[in-house]
Amino acid sequence: IVTVDHVFNNRAAVLSDNTDGIHKLVDQLAALGHERIAYIHGENHSAVTQKRLVGFYRACAAHGITVPDAYIVPSAYRDAKSCAAVTRQLLALPQRPTAILFPDDFSAIGGIQTIREEGLLIPRDISVAGYDGIVGGVLGGWIFSLFGLFAVGTIGSIVTSVVGAIVLLWIVAAVGNKKEKKID
Repeated sequence: IVTVDHVFNNRAAVLSDNTDGIHKLVDQLAALGHERIAYIHGENHSAVTQKRLVGFYRACAAHGITVPDAYIVPSAYRDAKSCAAVTRQLLALPQRPTAILFPDDFSAIGGIQTIREEGLLIPRDISVAGYDGIVGGVLGGWIFSLFGLFAVGTIGSIVTSVVGAIVLLWIVAAVGNKKEKKID
């Protein structure tokens, strides 16, 4: 068993630096001139969420960005429908954010769909970013960007992405061959 961002029964795990990763993403948004950055985060009980919140607040403070409480909202990880509803709430604020940071690339799909349904254009009217850098997210971001549907930034540890991709390919191969494989 190999887990991502979760250590389980002393098994192999691929861990990312969630605090620094989110900090770097906020750095990029601030460099683009964003001062109203909303963060839709994952479940409150998650260690990943707590680390990302620390990084988010530290980065905003470092850039002198004040974050209204209404800009920090929970949603379930990997839940496009839930993220779409929360995105709608953010867009309805009297002073909506100029950028929304999503908890993961899959959730970002729901948020992006909502933004488009509201008649807003990315990146002209609002910027978006998903946190993962997972294989599907990176490929999806490239595909969407290449076809000009929208621009989505993703961030994640390069090491996590590469190791995760290798593990994913290994799992797919193992399942495809219907044989058990042991990692020493």
